[in-house]
Amino acid sequence: MPKYFINEPSDKAEGQLLQLEGDTAYHLIKVLRVRIGEEVILCDGKETDYYCIVESIDSLTLTCLILSKHQCETEPKCKISLFQAMPKADKFEWVIQKSIELGVYEIIPIYTDHSIKKNANVERFQKIAESAAGQSMRGIIPKVHYPTSWEGVKYQTKFKYSIVAHEKEDLKTIKSVMNSPLKNNKLQDQVALWIGPEGGFSKNEITLMEEYEFQLVTLGPRILRSETAAIAAIAKILMETEGT
Repeated sequence: MPKYFINEPSDKAEGQLLQLEGDTAYHLIKVLRVRIGEEVILCDGKETDYYCIVESIDSLTLTCLILSKHQCETEPKCKISLFQAMPKADKFEWVIQKSIELGVYEIIPIYTDHSIKKNANVERFQKIAESAAGQSMRGIIPKVHYPTSWEGVKYQTKFKYSIVAHEKEDLKTIKSVMNSPLKNNKLQDQVALWIGPEGGFSKNEITLMEEYEFQLVTLGPRILRSETAAIAAIAKILMETEGT
């Protein structure tokens, strides 16, 4: 069973009760049809998991007894912020789901010279994020931000690594960048990953990235779709930072 996220303080202890209402309670009661005595896993969204047993069910309210409390150990040490150029809506939802399953920390949709500019249903995106986080046993719900224009590039200044997947780069790879001397200084706790739209980043955007000292990398000899590139790059970064 996947875990479910709740709004509870982290000082809840074994033997105490947790009361669930709203969408989570509805899903457990009406969709999964949990019964009294069944075990459920709940998470406070701050990397604390509660292993519980269902004590009572009253209409759309679920009361659970905490059997044990544990620190979630599924969060990557490297926090990857994915700056994803907006693709079509269904493709972006797929990117949200799969990148969160892999372990991305947050997702920032961006509008670029070649990307699609349209209204974004961020509330729906965040629900997809929560579902993916629960299914993959995450300890947090990664935030999906409101789309920002390419001029928001200055946001990257908080990152020690800014990696750009660029189809015209032939030499530098994620492996070579992540194994540079910077690695020995333990500067891999935060990474900004930039993925362009179909057609890639424009020449002006690449020039600006180079001025900001972004690391342009190749993902291999084949040209990947935007949504595929995001997942491939996240996996490569985690391979370098987690050794798996």
